[in-house]
Amino acid sequence: MPTETTSGTKLFECTGCEATYEKTINKCESNNHIYTNSCDRDCDECGDIREITHTFKWVVDKKSTCGAEGIKHEECTICHEKRNENTPIPIGGEHKYSNNCDASCNVCKATRTAPHSYKSSVTKATTSKNGKITKTCSGCKKKVTSTIYYAKSFSLSATSYTYNGKVQTPTVTVKDAKGKVIDPKYYTLSYSSGRKNVGTYKIKVTLKGNYSGSKTLSYKINPISISKCKVSISGTSYTYNGKTIKPSVKVLSAGGSTLKNGTHYTVSYSSGCKNPGTYKVTVKMKGSYSGSKTFTYKINPISISKCKVSISGTSYYYDGKTKTPSVKVLSAGGSTLKNGTHYTVSYSSGRKNVGTYKVTVKMKGTYSGSKTFTFKIIPPKTSISKITADINTMKVYITKKSTQVTGYEIQYASTSDFTDALTKTITSYNTTSATLSELTAETTYYVRVRTYKTVSGVKYYSGWSTVVKSTTKVAPQPIEPEIPEEPELPVVE
Repeated sequence: MPTETTSGTKLFECTGCEATYEKTINKCESNNHIYTNSCDRDCDECGDIREITHTFKWVVDKKSTCGAEGIKHEECTICHEKRNENTPIPIGGEHKYSNNCDASCNVCKATRTAPHSYKSSVTKATTSKNGKITKTCSGCKKKVTSTIYYAKSFSLSATSYTYNGKVQTPTVTVKDAKGKVIDPKYYTLSYSSGRKNVGTYKIKVTLKGNYSGSKTLSYKINPISISKCKVSISGTSYTYNGKTIKPSVKVLSAGGSTLKNGTHYTVSYSSGCKNPGTYKVTVKMKGSYSGSKTFTYKINPISISKCKVSISGTSYYYDGKTKTPSVKVLSAGGSTLKNGTHYTVSYSSGRKNVGTYKVTVKMKGTYSGSKTFTFKIIPPKTSISKITADINTMKVYITKKSTQVTGYEIQYASTSDFTDALTKTITSYNTTSATLSELTAETTYYVRVRTYKTVSGVKYYSGWSTVVKSTTKVAPQPIEPEIPEEPELPVVE
């Protein structure tokens, strides 16, 4: 071995054939050794040995995978000396996939959620045909298809409203063929203007996004029914006055406000409305109100009670002729009404013999009602032909009446007004005299007579005859004995 002062030799041996050779190594001066690199321990000139420090770095011989260990060693980055060879690398390497969308590792078969990168294309659903969404992965070209069910039903929250003076708009619901509500973001709504007054309004539903097409719906704002109002007329019964009579109409809303004729309703009347009869008033709503209501009212004829009705007589003496009393009817104003125009007159049959008969006045035209009068035909009058008086009796002679006479009545009294009268009845018209007894002597009596006729149990009397006075005779005076006068007595003072 060389030193700093002397040369030396170095033996080299082939690692293959074991041949050797010896090389002379010159001496190194002033410690200036020559090395192949920083990791060379032996000086290339003198063979001097030094201590060295390798710079090691791990080198992977075989990478680990998700399914197998790998192998590594440390190797000097300068001299490439190796150590810790075949050091295992634990399992845990990255999975191997065919592409970014591959869901199964090619090595360990582990699965993952494939991070597909889809691009969508939409075939829009319509109101009668399903659509679809097709997603295509840009990596693996995988396609995923989902159905967009067509918009089958379009409905409104209400299709009928009643006018309230405010804008009224129903909500819209759209459902697909499966009955699922379609999000409102997939359609727009356009409305008819107004939506406040009575009428029909439209809502157009225009599909968008994943849908196409449109649907127009309609709804109504109905007028307020007349049944919600209070309708009345000023009267239902009137009396004929020769003028047209039309009752006034009043209509109140449900809230009590008065509605206006011409604005909210019209009124029509039956023709005429003047003469007695039944007439109609029809109230027909308009504008924001609907319906109609018909009232009836009457113009009544003037009642007979408002008229002055009379007949010319109520009592007639039998004379063998038919009796027909005339009728007179005056209006409330005093004008004379006409038989045949304003009234008719009917009479009982007969009206000739003693009895009671009727006259019926029946109003007509603009008058109504009836009134019945009765009149009598009484037996003929008779008279007193003579009277013969005695002290306590009188005999009365009567003029005979045989036609429509049953008998006679004689009435007598001591006063001219007959307040204390007594009556004597003669039951046969053939008996023409009668004696009045138990009279007071020397008294004047007033006597009268009348006929009577019995018809169906009812007695009919004639009027009284002229009163005849007669005085009973003076009764003879009894003779009384004479009585002597008493002597006059003296006056004592």
